[in-house]
Amino acid sequence: MACDIKKLMENLHAAYDFQNKTVVWVGAGVGQIAPYLIMARKVFAVESDASVLATFTANIEKLDLTHLFETVHCDFFQFTKFAQAVLFDFSLHEMIQPYNALLYGRQMAPDVVIFDHWPESEWAYLAVEEDKVRRSWAAIKGFPVKQIQSFMAEQRFADYDELRQKLLPQGEVSLARIEKYRGQTQITVPMAYGIAVL
Repeated sequence: MACDIKKLMENLHAAYDFQNKTVVWVGAGVGQIAPYLIMARKVFAVESDASVLATFTANIEKLDLTHLFETVHCDFFQFTKFAQAVLFDFSLHEMIQPYNALLYGRQMAPDVVIFDHWPESEWAYLAVEEDKVRRSWAAIKGFPVKQIQSFMAEQRFADYDELRQKLLPQGEVSLARIEKYRGQTQITVPMAYGIAVL
């Protein structure tokens, strides 16, 4: 993420205390926030993409954190261990059935933490994820929520080509939406995100 990870993590830690807890980290990706979860007792890093998980493993080894993280290559619904918290790290909106994912998470742990794009986020719009984001936050409202808050961050890019490269996997609609940035440098895109604890 081309934004201030440290600030995002400060907000996440203010919302939920991971200290000495066993955590199921859904959508661990390449492990970008791994250094910010070192206070946990144990973290199961669940990732369905084998190549992404391989990069995660390499990154964890570089950080000398292999003792803390157990990588798990599977779909979230195939993971069966219990924990004290389930963390959806910018992954709930990617779930085909976000309500069922939250329900499954609540069966797995007493606390479920959602850290994801916020509805009406300009960044989610450019990435053509606005409908998925709205659907995931609507699913959250189907559960008792202990706390919920939205925040603002920025995605920053040196130029149009860097922005285009980032959003290229999102497809033609996304590329059409960023045409307004063509030729620009020092591009800043607002990124609203939210944190909820169930």
